Amino acid sequence: MHAQVRTITSTEFFRNTSAAKRFADAGGAVIITAKGRPTAALIPFEAYQHSANASGKKPSLLEAMNSLPGSGGVEFDIPRVNLGGFKPFDFDAESADQQTAPQPA
Repeated sequence: MHAQVRTITSTEFFRNTSAAKRFADAGGAVIITAKGRPTAALIPFEAYQHSANASGKKPSLLEAMNSLPGSGGVEFDIPRVNLGGFKPFDFDAESADQQTAPQPA
């Protein structure tokens, strides 16, 4: 069983902090975004404590989320982004000029 993960905007979080806390209290994780980018996570305290190692080092977000009870690890599906006319750089080409400027005939 995987722990439930919900993503909300920072505006939604500030409007309904108690609902986000209840979700984390029930064992879930809440990812908070700002301008579409993840900026914070709300996880159960036990998961945070469990993920800290003996040296007292603070865990990374991934370590904390993977330690959620029953999570078995957190899986992310990252969507592919269409960059339109973007052409990847060819490191095997003889020079960068060959990739950016048309060659004379």
